[in-house]
Amino acid sequence: MARIFLTLSVLSIVLLLANLVVGLNTGDLNGAAARLISAERDFRLRRDSGATKQLEELEQARDEAVDAYQPLRKHVQLHMLLGISASLVAVLVNSITVTYFVGTTRWCREVCDTYSLGDDWPRQSDALKRTAFPWSVTGIMAVMVIVAFGAASDPGAMGPDKAARWVSVHFMAAIIGCVVICYAFYRQARAVGANYDVIRQITDKVQQIRQEQGWDEE
Repeated sequence: MARIFLTLSVLSIVLLLANLVVGLNTGDLNGAAARLISAERDFRLRRDSGATKQLEELEQARDEAVDAYQPLRKHVQLHMLLGISASLVAVLVNSITVTYFVGTTRWCREVCDTYSLGDDWPRQSDALKRTAFPWSVTGIMAVMVIVAFGAASDPGAMGPDKAARWVSVHFMAAIIGCVVICYAFYRQARAVGANYDVIRQITDKVQQIRQEQGWDEE
């Protein structure tokens, strides 16, 4: 389980870092959106007023603004799709820890009660679960913070003026969030690995008891 968790953690981190790089290379989407809105407004005002003077120039300026905006918008859509995928994977990996410890701590308790192995191993497993759970929640919360600031920096949702204020915040949240998620994975991986050692000790002891009692020969 420790190797599986480590593999999934690496995959999640790679997706997060890849999306961070994509986001850094997006360009000034909010600026392009603001220019497009301004050009579209000027063109419509001139056209609706019935005046033809400078109408062609305004139309050309609008078309140029559209041409500048569209590639950036497509890049942001890629950033958003990759971000959704990376976020879901990160939440999934953090959730696996919770499911794993819920099952294994109960297994440790039941096996130790069945073979009268005492409370030491179940207590160790419970302690590891209590250590891992806060980091699992922390990783999930970090993902939610990154996504929330990402949504706030989208001009399609907030408008270019308001969204531009959140771009730097989203960037810093993404960097800090990735660091937090990586460390949360590290702490959870340590707990999962230590719990595997507990399970291995229990299974070795059970196997020894069964051999001494001759139960495996029946």
